[in-house]
Amino acid sequence: QAGLLARVGQINPSQAIAAADQAGASIDQIMAASDVEVAAGQLAAGFGRMVAAIASHNGAERDRLRLRLLELFQTVDPADPQLLTARRQLATALF
Repeated sequence: QAGLLARVGQINPSQAIAAADQAGASIDQIMAASDVEVAAGQLAAGFGRMVAAIASHNGAERDRLRLRLLELFQTVDPADPQLLTARRQLATALF
């Protein structure tokens, strides 16, 4: 969770989300927006953004997104229903 808080502390939340919402957003923009959303408690939005990006990328980019999402998962209570949903969505996106 310390890593997430350190990253979010350097991000303008509204700019990060606006940048990630643009067509052709970079991996870094997508991850920054997801960080902001998860840190703000908007788990479905943050996890959903990452799962969608994972589904639409491949190779090293996909792996980088997957690893960040797994890191975000660790910041949430393991019994949280939104986390359980996101884990299922991730499995679907990967296979």
